[in-house]
Amino acid sequence: MKPLTVALVVALAPACSHPPEATSARGFEVAPSCDAAYYELQLFSPPSEGRAATFVTAHATAHQHHGQAKASITAKRPADAATEWLACAHAYDGIPDGDPQRGLAQDSAVLCTKNAALAFGSAGKFASDGKAALEKLAADEPRLATVVHDALANPPYDCAHPAN
Repeated sequence: MKPLTVALVVALAPACSHPPEATSARGFEVAPSCDAAYYELQLFSPPSEGRAATFVTAHATAHQHHGQAKASITAKRPADAATEWLACAHAYDGIPDGDPQRGLAQDSAVLCTKNAALAFGSAGKFASDGKAALEKLAADEPRLATVVHDALANPPYDCAHPAN
């Protein structure tokens, strides 16, 4: 009997997906927040039972990059986070289409790609760096072309963070 693998995806709406507008609070103009809410993926199943070593390695690598990206966000370095999330998406490149975990790998890579786009926007670098990086990702990994094209068609707002 194969173990049951359950993936829980918590998708948070991006807070920086379109140009924010300043709001007024007691007569003072308040700048909009460009902090985005990022996508999170958690996998619940027996450690590596029933999964190919290729997937286990890819998933571990992706989660390492995901953790580094989250640390960069916490440190207010969204451009660094975007780079880590691109690496997170690339971690799943080697999972072949026939692999039983290909669907989970694809879902995870899609979330990493969406996070990269949001982080480029939070860094104020979607137009300057993010677009080219995402186009390269789609060329390198055609299975991510749809999510990349969606991000390019509906880009996040390019926020301006002085530290980036």
